[in-house]
Amino acid sequence: MKKVLSLVLALALVFSCFCFASADDEPVVLTVAVADKTNIEDYNTNQMTLYIEEKLGVDLDITAMDSSDYNSKINLMVQSGDALPDILVVGPGNALLYEWAQLEAIVPLTQYYADPEIAVNIYESYNRVGYDWSGLMVLPDGEIYAIPKLNQSYGNEHGQGRLWIYKPWLEALNLEMPTTTDELKAALEAAVATDLNGNGVADEMGLVGYNGISGEWFNYLMDGFVTCNNGKDWMIVNDGVVSFAYTTDEWRQGIEYIKSLFDAGLMPSENLTQDFATGYKGMVNSEAVTAFTVAYTNADGMVDIERKGEYFPLAPIVGPNGFSSTTYNPSVPSPALCVTADCANPEMAFRVGDLMVSEELSIVTRFGEHGVEWDYVADKENPDEYACPYELFDPYVVIYHDSDYWGSGAMQNKSWMQQAPFIRQYGIAAGMAYNPDNITEFDLRFAEGCTLYQTSPANPKEYISLLIYSADEQEVVTNVSTDLNTYVKETMASWLTGAATLDDAAWDAFQAQVETLGASSWLEVAQAAYNRSIGK
Repeated sequence: MKKVLSLVLALALVFSCFCFASADDEPVVLTVAVADKTNIEDYNTNQMTLYIEEKLGVDLDITAMDSSDYNSKINLMVQSGDALPDILVVGPGNALLYEWAQLEAIVPLTQYYADPEIAVNIYESYNRVGYDWSGLMVLPDGEIYAIPKLNQSYGNEHGQGRLWIYKPWLEALNLEMPTTTDELKAALEAAVATDLNGNGVADEMGLVGYNGISGEWFNYLMDGFVTCNNGKDWMIVNDGVVSFAYTTDEWRQGIEYIKSLFDAGLMPSENLTQDFATGYKGMVNSEAVTAFTVAYTNADGMVDIERKGEYFPLAPIVGPNGFSSTTYNPSVPSPALCVTADCANPEMAFRVGDLMVSEELSIVTRFGEHGVEWDYVADKENPDEYACPYELFDPYVVIYHDSDYWGSGAMQNKSWMQQAPFIRQYGIAAGMAYNPDNITEFDLRFAEGCTLYQTSPANPKEYISLLIYSADEQEVVTNVSTDLNTYVKETMASWLTGAATLDDAAWDAFQAQVETLGASSWLEVAQAAYNRSIGK
């Protein structure tokens, strides 16, 4: 009875503002285009579809199109002026979405967003995620054209710059956790000079990473000098002004420090060239432990569950100038559903997307059927018997056999498998509940690392959440970004390997070439997009 009452009250709260069709009314027919997915049996008979139809009094007539070129096909229809389905379930990116808006192929949804009696679940989601995210959906004309996907994740927001240190070796060296660049270098020197794995071979490596200056190892080290932020093309913000981190003197300092680690043999040169799947994983899965520190989202690249549980998170490093930062990529909304100009009932189409972002369906679309694949901890008969690895969160959802549902790729007909809007707050992933006996040391280390970075005072006070460019602005970015980013990567690699010398003349020549390749033009449109994102 407690479960039933809880469910009834929850549904009454979420759907109290909807006007449902009576039994005698014909359902509102809405045509929908969506990308196919190999493990979704049939969108039209899917349990999630039937739930939406029942709650809203609609009939969703869904066409699943080939996912390999889905957005291209939709774009061709838009450009050709073809008749469109009422609802497009898409992820075209904001630039293409804005282009469709300018062609009047899709309609603004701003008026529905502004009405809490229509955007019921959207308004409820602001409380769940902790802020009104709708401002990040506004396109350059001031309108909102889509309902988004948004997944807040402690695990992802700092995943591009975390370092993990092998605690048994640190203890064997009688060292504390390094907190500064000097202390880190000294610890790496001690590790590579000592036969810590006891195999009689000098195979200890200081810091193992991959993917060159786009890799986590580079981000972590550079963040001790200047905010690296490679996920945003190394753009940073200071006092509201957008610039490139690699044009600062602090960046040069960082390069010189990182080169000193290579020169001293404290990092394998492969960090600059190897990939994750073969190079990095091969190094960290050697028979004997050889890596003192590793740079990755977590230590999950290792096969040995005991070994990876012994890698502890290292806090953001403090550089010689007393500076410390993190590579922070906040969870942001991205377009997932829009309503076309051919739709005769855009408000009802909007309500479909709004219902999809309810907490219930946002969990269903990822984890499956409520009561079968997952449950709320509060609805369990023994809620106090559950625990989660994150100290800042209470156990919230119990996930059963996720590897069979999501990870197996098996055919199912219970959810849309995230092929539509959803909004999940931090507390869902971080509040995944377990039997305490099943929580591994690795689970605890990963949660500890995520929390360490998420709550760190080193997080940048100003940062770029999302840059939405107009078509003209996007053209500038497209014309500049590829050549400029390639030049930066190649130049940094040449300095770090010693193939070229970093002196005053080389630094000045680098700055001049950055400008020649169009840095100022890119920054001008980036500044405009950033100003819009913060409401300036």
